[in-house]
Amino acid sequence: MDPWGLTAVAYLLSLLGAASGGPECLALAGLDLQRSQAISSVSPEGLAELFVDDAAAAPDLAALRQWSDRGMVLESAMLVVGSCTVAAGDAGQVVLEVVDRLAPTRAVDTFGGLTDLPQDDWSRRSVVLHHVDGRWRYAGGTLGG
Repeated sequence: MDPWGLTAVAYLLSLLGAASGGPECLALAGLDLQRSQAISSVSPEGLAELFVDDAAAAPDLAALRQWSDRGMVLESAMLVVGSCTVAAGDAGQVVLEVVDRLAPTRAVDTFGGLTDLPQDDWSRRSVVLHHVDGRWRYAGGTLGG
């Protein structure tokens, strides 16, 4: 299956895993899809706009830069949400407890060579989202992937 097909399947699975957690968990699945697209497109600007500030975006931007500096582009890099619950929150901020894993992802070098990344195990993470300008953004926690 092509990488965008894998991303689509991973996103659909994430929606299923996030659905029982409510709208904030569905928002996380949407953010994870946008994150995957920004990483696969090597778009630091697209990635940065998913975060509340530069400090929150720094780890993802550094990882993107490291792959790019090595002449590699990640295909897919989608996180599959297995479960998600709201641990705490109010109208402007929410803390989510998430179990997820990296979907099948591969690195492509400048010559078109493909390297499959190791299969990820399910892991638990806490994610803080802030509601800013009418949409949710990553604010902190362990982003996984």
